Amino acid sequence: MNKKSQISDLLNMDVLFGVLIGVIFPFVVFVFMQANAIKEYQSLIAGILALIGAAFALIAVRHQIRHAQEVEDDRIARQMLAARAMMPHALSALSSYARDCCTQLQKLYTDTLPQNLENGERIFIPPDLAVPKIPDAAMATIKECLQFGDSAIQTRLREFIKQLQIQHSRLNGLKKENDVGEHWYYTLISDALEVYARASMLFDYSRGENEVVPGEPVMGDLKSAANNCRFCGSNWAALLQRLERE
Repeated sequence: MNKKSQISDLLNMDVLFGVLIGVIFPFVVFVFMQANAIKEYQSLIAGILALIGAAFALIAVRHQIRHAQEVEDDRIARQMLAARAMMPHALSALSSYARDCCTQLQKLYTDTLPQNLENGERIFIPPDLAVPKIPDAAMATIKECLQFGDSAIQTRLREFIKQLQIQHSRLNGLKKENDVGEHWYYTLISDALEVYARASMLFDYSRGENEVVPGEPVMGDLKSAANNCRFCGSNWAALLQRLERE
C-alpha cells in the first residue's frame, strides 16, 4: 500500500471516528442522566458532549476535503506535465502548417508574376487552390494545455487559437475569389507569419527551458518568421515594409 493510500485510509478512519463519537456521546449522556448526582446538570453535560462530538466530526471532514483537493491538484499537475511534454511536437506541426500556408501564397505570386503589386496588379487565384489543413492532433494537445495550464499560458494559447482561426478562415475564403489585390494578399501572408511566430515563441516554454510564458509577437518576431518562411529578397520588400508599419 502506498503512502497516499495510507493517508486516505487514516482520514476515512477520522471521519468514522467522529461519527461514532457523535453517536456514542448521546448514549453516554443518557446513562449518566440516570444518576441522581448529575441529574441537575444533565442538559449542560449533554450539550457539551454533543459539541465535542460535532467538533471531532468537523475536523475529520475538513481533513477529508483538504485531502481531496490535494489529490485533484496533483491530478491537474500531472495532466499539464503530460500535455506540456507533447507541446513541442504540437508546435512543430503548427509551425509546419503555417509554413505550408506561406508556400501556397508564395506560389500564387510566382505563378502570376506581377510586376508591381503596389501599382494595381492583382494575384490570380486558381480554382484548385490547396489550403493546408490544421493538424487535429496538435490542436488536441493545445486544448489540454489550455485546460490544465495556469492563467498565463491559457491567455497566450487563447490568443494563439484565435489568430489561427482567423488565418485559416481568411485563407479558405480565397477559394471564392478570382483574384486579390496587394493589401489583402499581404494580409494573408501576415496572418500566416503571425501563426508561425506565435508557435516559435512558445518552444522554450514547452521544452521547460523557460518557465516564463512569452508575450505577444512584435515586429522582430514577425520579420524572423518571414525570413524562416523564405520571404526575403526584392520581391518581398513591400511585405517587409508593411510588417515594420504594423
